[in-house]
Amino acid sequence: MKKTIFCLIALILISVLAGCGTEGKAPEIKGADGPKDAKEFTSAVRLEYDFVEFCLPEDRDGNMFTDMGASCAVTVDRYGNDAAAYHEYDSQASIEKKTVGEYTFDYQKFNYMDLPNWMIYVIRIVHNGEYYRFLYNVYSSEYDDAQVEKFMETIRFID
Repeated sequence: MKKTIFCLIALILISVLAGCGTEGKAPEIKGADGPKDAKEFTSAVRLEYDFVEFCLPEDRDGNMFTDMGASCAVTVDRYGNDAAAYHEYDSQASIEKKTVGEYTFDYQKFNYMDLPNWMIYVIRIVHNGEYYRFLYNVYSSEYDDAQVEKFMETIRFID
């Protein structure tokens, strides 16, 4: 919970300092391959104490990065039961099953606190009896869900 609160405060500060508003920005140009400024997820993050690894864009700063003009941050927590992993956000939006890469995740997205420019993607999975919850925060009114799926493809569990 402390990590989540810290992440949320950090996103707000970053967005204020970086001037993340959309005023004065040119609209994104989308082609057949999606937005031209969408980043690739190639910088490995290995959390050995949580037995998981994933990738973020190369120019990341810890777990924070800019993608498609949006400030983004990813946090992951591992739990011994489903209470926090599954029930903290379960009433925010419907949960769907999404198979990406090797795994099937429980997936949901919603505007946090009904703010139009703060989207949270909640990605959950049970692996080896442990409950994992990834929070993919996006500070923008528009973001391509395909970017979240690209991130999900990079998730690997360390056994």
